[in-house]
Amino acid sequence: MRDGDALRVGAVAPDSAAQLAGVKADQRISRIDDQPANARSLNDWRERLRSLPVGAEVGLSIVGADATKPLRLHLSDRIPEQANPSTSRAN
Repeated sequence: MRDGDALRVGAVAPDSAAQLAGVKADQRISRIDDQPANARSLNDWRERLRSLPVGAEVGLSIVGADATKPLRLHLSDRIPEQANPSTSRAN
């Protein structure tokens, strides 16, 4: 979700590339692959990440209380469509 000029992590899937890199729920992402997080819509970022092949490397900048921490993710699997809360519906 948007949080000012950053994206806030809502949840991290178990055993995902994000979890293995140390990303945690409620952290703020300020940059993705050297682009400001606010350069694209959230849906555009989701589509961009889904389009990358397994094994692709993605750079993230995580905003912390004291500093911004760079992380490198190695995508181990494709992001499932169900990970997009705007397309999921509860019955």
